[in-house]
Amino acid sequence: MIEKVSFCGFSILNASPQQCVQYFKIILNTPYFYHILTLNPEIISQSQNDVELKKQLQTSCLCTADGIGLRLAIRWINRQTVEKCTGLDLVDYVFKSNAFSVYLVGATPQSLNKSIDAIKRRFPKLEIKGYHHGYFDQSEEQEIIQDIQLKEPDIVIAGMGFPRQDQFLRACASSLSRGVGMGVGGVIDIYSSEKKRVPQWIRKCGMEWFVQGLLDANRIKRWVPMVIGFTKVLIANRLMTLPFQRK
Repeated sequence: MIEKVSFCGFSILNASPQQCVQYFKIILNTPYFYHILTLNPEIISQSQNDVELKKQLQTSCLCTADGIGLRLAIRWINRQTVEKCTGLDLVDYVFKSNAFSVYLVGATPQSLNKSIDAIKRRFPKLEIKGYHHGYFDQSEEQEIIQDIQLKEPDIVIAGMGFPRQDQFLRACASSLSRGVGMGVGGVIDIYSSEKKRVPQWIRKCGMEWFVQGLLDANRIKRWVPMVIGFTKVLIANRLMTLPFQRK
């Protein structure tokens, strides 16, 4: 059984990508749609500005620890060590397992088509039930969900960035009676080579976030408000633990 760690109101799976894949095999036997949130400091920081969204994510999502910043924060606040499980690593292991059928939603039409071709070449045994680009408006959303419902994939992979991808997966949960939905940010663009994949040795050091920021100007612009917001959350949570530590 996978241990779950509570942090800032979120339930985090203390599991590697391999362990998550095994866990998916178990939960797919139940009549429920599971929303997997690849949690990182930016998501925690942004969710502070939307109380309703934060409450929905905290009560309905299972999370993985995406990145070194969150893992260090959990070690500082909770005195616990959690496994790293990024969206990219998780998708890779899902594809490699040949155990699931998938439906992809995200990226531009051009990038998505390139990704599908690349994924089929790299994982020829993977069953892709369907796909749709991420540039659709609200009026098209239900049509996409109905297509997912009709094709019944095991896993829905949504790569549209937070919070849009997770709002979409919440809409899926209202209509689908079984499956797993994963919000994975720009992962689809990485398979199409629209975005560069950070070398393995950098990922092992936990510094992929830094290198990705240097390669993407939009990420750099988001760093300052993210760091300020996440620091405020950490200080507030740390202060809450102090009375208990003195006993």
